[in-house]
Amino acid sequence: MKFRKQDLEDSLQAHQYYADANEAESWMKEKEPIVSNTDYGKDEDSSEALLKKHEALMSDLTAFGNTIEALKEQARNCRVSEISFCNAVFLSFLSMN
Repeated sequence: MKFRKQDLEDSLQAHQYYADANEAESWMKEKEPIVSNTDYGKDEDSSEALLKKHEALMSDLTAFGNTIEALKEQARNCRVSEISFCNAVFLSFLSMN
């Protein structure tokens, strides 16, 4: 009975990690067009608007760092006895960086 409970807890941990990782990856893909934009503006007003977007993005990225740290912690906390789970979580995390 203890083993089943532990297996279920491990499974819950894995599913939670993958849900959180998918959400983080979606967030990053959403921000990709902003990061890859090469427009510098045509005049002072448009350049100022782009600068404000850039500043907002930098603020979002700083806040998003907490999400990435939480994902790292989830990956570290996987049980050592669950080697395949740990490898899958670790590889998933590396693919996000």
